[in-house]
Amino acid sequence: MPEAGISPDVSLWMFDFDGTLSPLVAERTAASLDSACRDMLHRLAAVRGFHCAIISSRQLADLETRVDVPGIFLGGGSGLEWKLPDGRRQVPSAERLDAVRKIRKTVIPEIMEWGRLPGVDIEDKQWSVAIHFRRAAEQARHELATLLDRWQQTRKLRAFRGPAVVEIQLLPEVDKSFGVRAFCDLVSCPLGTARSVYAGD
Repeated sequence: MPEAGISPDVSLWMFDFDGTLSPLVAERTAASLDSACRDMLHRLAAVRGFHCAIISSRQLADLETRVDVPGIFLGGGSGLEWKLPDGRRQVPSAERLDAVRKIRKTVIPEIMEWGRLPGVDIEDKQWSVAIHFRRAAEQARHELATLLDRWQQTRKLRAFRGPAVVEIQLLPEVDKSFGVRAFCDLVSCPLGTARSVYAGD
């Protein structure tokens, strides 16, 4: 049964961006919202009682330039930073900002060194770092995997693997499930009290 004050008819719709609403592309800066997905988001946003969000590891400023659908929530940094349908913004706490600044001082220079491998491209997303190796030859991929495995043993940071990419999350408590919970808090609908759909990694 829903908690008091929570309508059982409320539905939460949550989507990742890359590879879900946007086709995977060789050049990440070329990613764009699929036209059929744009139409779907418009329809969802127009239904009373529906709350719709895009939760991406991209920075919010980047995500905003790729999604032109009014009435939906945009969550950048896997839900650390938000743009609400009315234009208001929610930013991370001072504690999280301080924590990520401290860890970046140490790990970003180390990770950037891997970009010297042929075909390896490092994408700094502030809250995470994506290591793209789509263009890397087999030898460079093997060397990268070895470096990453050794590095993780000392750094203890989580790495999420996708098609030709590894994403290192700089804050251990943050992933897409963190973003889902943050979205539920934003719409005052605790997870499990309403029908929910999530599509993504």
